[in-house]
Amino acid sequence: MHQRKRIGMQLDQATLEDLLMPNFSYSMETLYNFECVLRMVQHFMAIDQATGGASPCSIKDEYYLVEVAPDVNLKLTKFMALAEAVPD
Repeated sequence: MHQRKRIGMQLDQATLEDLLMPNFSYSMETLYNFECVLRMVQHFMAIDQATGGASPCSIKDEYYLVEVAPDVNLKLTKFMALAEAVPD
């Protein structure tokens, strides 16, 4: 958990390749570890809001969303949660 928070604090420095983490769970619901990325983005945005937008908000969200969208097992609600978590 602490590692996700540390990563979330530096998410603006992440590349698309950094975020496309394969899902190695037994359920194999999705190709990528979507839940982990969603939690990191939510943590990053919480820090950004708490500091009044002091951190540079340059998450490459549109690229990540484009890459994970074709995953037929990705639930629309999870996809929408990430799309809503990042700023316009």
